[in-house]
Amino acid sequence: MRKVGSMFLVAALVVVIAAMIAVAVTPRSVTWACATCHSKTVTATVKGSHASTNCLACHAPGAASRVGFAWTVTTGMLPASLAGAARTTPSSNVGRTACLDCHASVMKPGVSSGSSGLRINHRECAATGSCSACHSSTAHGSATKWIREPIMEECTSCHADNNATLACDSCHKGKQKRDRLKAGPWQITHGPKWVTAHGMGDTKSCKTCHPTDYCKRCHKVEVPHPADFGTTHGKAAIKDRQACQQCHKRTVFCDSCHGVRMPHPSGFLKVHSSAATGLDDVKCARCHLEADCAYCHERHVHPGNAAAAAAGQPRRIGGRK
Repeated sequence: MRKVGSMFLVAALVVVIAAMIAVAVTPRSVTWACATCHSKTVTATVKGSHASTNCLACHAPGAASRVGFAWTVTTGMLPASLAGAARTTPSSNVGRTACLDCHASVMKPGVSSGSSGLRINHRECAATGSCSACHSSTAHGSATKWIREPIMEECTSCHADNNATLACDSCHKGKQKRDRLKAGPWQITHGPKWVTAHGMGDTKSCKTCHPTDYCKRCHKVEVPHPADFGTTHGKAAIKDRQACQQCHKRTVFCDSCHGVRMPHPSGFLKVHSSAATGLDDVKCARCHLEADCAYCHERHVHPGNAAAAAAGQPRRIGGRK
């Protein structure tokens, strides 16, 4: 029995190696094999501009990648398929190297225009990252599991950070502004319900079209908030609470961060000891200095200090003059 088991193991190993070799050296047959499980994806590819491109050219370029891909097929995909596993659309990423093997010309200096009218300098704007981040459906069309397209907010954010042009016609060709607002995230942020939906977009991109004080006209404060707003927003909140509540719910936004009800309700001073654990309580120290506590507490605990404060003399706080 042991001999039979060894022979079976050797035979299985031979089959796996043979299958790996077949996958690695016969890419055309691999495309046919892929179609047995991923028929919709392969059919969509055949109908597109990549009809003459085999699967391995994109999904496993180079000898090392093909060996790894062959191992995945023979030890994972094939057994799962024979066992009746549910067939799904492919989900593996395609590296930029595979794309540039055929499309190296896009990295030459200058601006190129696509069929959608979008103009881009790939050499400057796509020097790194994955090509599929913008062109995910190029090969497989609607059969692509996750269709991704260029995100304008990412482009404008980079342009702003690098002092590049934000003029619409520098990237878009043959489209009016009203046409651009009908597609992508902007169809929601600038749609009929824009008053309540405009904050769902990337607020950093507002300055692409709107002057810097445009948002402040309604929000009463600078939007997007400046970098230090987390430590300075208290004054703005006290000045106009309603302005804050246009975007932020007190119970969810303010209270969850501060750990106590904000702004403090009427009568909070009398019961604040039940919310504070001491002078070093983190939630109190976010807004209050230790001297704030000592000033009030020492006036009550040490009558001498209270008398001195009333007389306008230097008071003792925390043991220091």
